[in-house]
Amino acid sequence: MGKIKYVGQLYDNTYRVNMHTHDMWEVVYYTQGHGSVNAGGKIIPFAENDIFIIPPNLPHMDYSDTGFKNYHYTFWDPDFSFSDFSVIKLQDSSHHDFLHMLKQLYTEFHMRRNNSERILDGLYDVLYQYILSFSDSIPQNAYVSRMIDDIIMR
Repeated sequence: MGKIKYVGQLYDNTYRVNMHTHDMWEVVYYTQGHGSVNAGGKIIPFAENDIFIIPPNLPHMDYSDTGFKNYHYTFWDPDFSFSDFSVIKLQDSSHHDFLHMLKQLYTEFHMRRNNSERILDGLYDVLYQYILSFSDSIPQNAYVSRMIDDIIMR
């Protein structure tokens, strides 16, 4: 059984997705607009090219005064190695590498080729590697960064 369970797209300008949960991980990629995500009571702003990784069973919603569009997918992977308690916010590369793969994931999910499960698992693995790569480049707290710079410069 494949890891990808659903792949969707909000292609109309959307102003609100009501509070909901999933029993698996969800990844949301905002392709247009800006607003906020309320995840477990924590308000986190989003903008175009932001990627949110939402753990299973965490109540969340997104909303915007000006509207937004996104791609989103849910998956189950027992080896996924991120915190089960908080949302992770990442940003795509300047070349939109994650978005290109995500669009392909969307297409393959809805085409349902003969070997679609293997194709979807391959695309999932590529997206997972991007997530790992992007998470390694998360900006640190300014004090921590300054301290690391001081240590390295000595």
